[in-house]
Amino acid sequence: MKWIKPAALVIVLVLGGCTKSQLPVTEKKVGCNDPKSLYVISGNLSEDLPCLIPQTQRKALVTYLTSTDCTACGVWGTEFFNNILNENASKAEGLIIHVEGTDPWIISDLKDSALSCFQPKYIPYIMIEDEVPAGRDYPVIDPNIILPRAKTWIENISSEVPEIAPALVLEIAEGKARIHYGGEYLKDCEGEYYFGLYLLEDHLEANQAGSKMQPYYHNNVVRQAIGGPWGIEIPSGDHEAADIFLGQVESDLIASWKVKDLHLLGVIWKKDEDGKMEVVNTIRAN
Repeated sequence: MKWIKPAALVIVLVLGGCTKSQLPVTEKKVGCNDPKSLYVISGNLSEDLPCLIPQTQRKALVTYLTSTDCTACGVWGTEFFNNILNENASKAEGLIIHVEGTDPWIISDLKDSALSCFQPKYIPYIMIEDEVPAGRDYPVIDPNIILPRAKTWIENISSEVPEIAPALVLEIAEGKARIHYGGEYLKDCEGEYYFGLYLLEDHLEANQAGSKMQPYYHNNVVRQAIGGPWGIEIPSGDHEAADIFLGQVESDLIASWKVKDLHLLGVIWKKDEDGKMEVVNTIRAN
């Protein structure tokens, strides 16, 4: 991972003492040349590097704690989670974490970290960052209450200028996921930041407790939390607006995963003084 302070790069080429016919003819292949790409900003035009464009919009994180062993998670929880995302498609991203019972998709360290962070009072539990649209004491299931409440919170979050504009590219080849990630600081700030990288799979088939649908199809299931539950630590210290950071990571894929149904969710987390993880921004890469 690199932390880079942008600087102007000037190249002066002087030719003298030879004719055009004497100049060597070479063809240099370059990769992305979009001036917004973080690789271009850093001066790297390698032909094997993709366009890594930072997302300047603030997008909210909707987290759903669920389980195939949970009766309400299929009928009540999933319906509301999907409705929240569908109504706020341009302003929010979703993360589903299976946390209970004999669920086949539990990732232990991610489950334990999520339960510690969100401290759910019941399952299913739907969070819009640090807000619970269903209420903390008892799940309100009236869509006329939940959906407008969720929309208001997401609109408020998306109107903020984030501290970091994240960038994310997912490349899948030869049984590996290669991830290019980076970001640009939009404000002067300091703190301990992490780039959470969650490889998700859709259309997974399993029975859902209490569901009349047999089988039940599950989407946004976390297959890997790359770099750990909160991801890869971003260089710490004081950061100035326009500073950028870059990184790459590879992870092996399991043969049973369906590549066409995989996507990557990135979450920029910031650890506060009490050790709690707060969302800075989210980004999706297909």
